[in-house]
Amino acid sequence: MISAYLNALKVRLLNNQALNSFCQTNFGKNLSVRRFFKNRVEISVSNLPLVFITRPTIKREFAGNISKKEHSIALYGLLHWPKEDDEGLEKAQDLSVEFEELIEDAVHIYTGLTGDMPMAITDGDSENDEGMFHPVYAFVMRLIIKDR
Repeated sequence: MISAYLNALKVRLLNNQALNSFCQTNFGKNLSVRRFFKNRVEISVSNLPLVFITRPTIKREFAGNISKKEHSIALYGLLHWPKEDDEGLEKAQDLSVEFEELIEDAVHIYTGLTGDMPMAITDGDSENDEGMFHPVYAFVMRLIIKDR
């Protein structure tokens, strides 16, 4: 079932008008959304902006013979902003924050499209890299999806 949820998140991100408009306006490109393991793929700057989806952990709780599951989902957002002057760095911070907020909004909007499905999502914490890898800026946002 979790694969269906991960695919639904991908559908929601790829089809969110506000998120796609943001990417086109600021980067002249469509958003890329991929599912994979964080430490198993190299990402080219030409693939940005990008959100990649992982499922690092699962918590199981048993009630009798029924397993309740909480899937920890990590959404990694990456964007490329090469301008290094103070104005460019401020803009990079603004873009990163807006990108994160748009992603957070998008994952909660059921699209009704093929591959999307209703799901119980709880927002978790997020962290950013504080520009450590300039000109690439990254953050990770945690979600919890409850199954059963």
